[in-house]
Amino acid sequence: MIRPIYAIILLLIHPLHLALAQESSSQKGFNITGIPVLKFNSDEGFGYGARASIYNYAEGGYNPYFYLTDTQVSFTTEGQKEVFVFFDSPFLLGEGNRLTGEVRYQDNDFTPYYGWGDGSQLLEAFEEIN
Repeated sequence: MIRPIYAIILLLIHPLHLALAQESSSQKGFNITGIPVLKFNSDEGFGYGARASIYNYAEGGYNPYFYLTDTQVSFTTEGQKEVFVFFDSPFLLGEGNRLTGEVRYQDNDFTPYYGWGDGSQLLEAFEEIN
């Protein structure tokens, strides 16, 4: 269930998003946007960072854009780190071909991993607790 405050925020932002999307078809050149990243989680602590997007509309006024580069860097007080760069271009490879890619680095010390290379050892100190 969506909490009422989130529903109100979505209703306020949605018309703004539509207005900005319609405006982008007439833009040319570069546009840079950025926002701070703030969060709190009882497991991860306080999170802080920044997110920036660079839009290139080129000279032809491409809709929605010629290419987009989206970057985020964030940290938490409990030691987690996340850095990513996202790239998207609906026109770089020609009409009808889209190029999309993402490079991501995450350092989550307390996220369990149960795949290949999981060489965790059982610590007897944990056995005594249970």
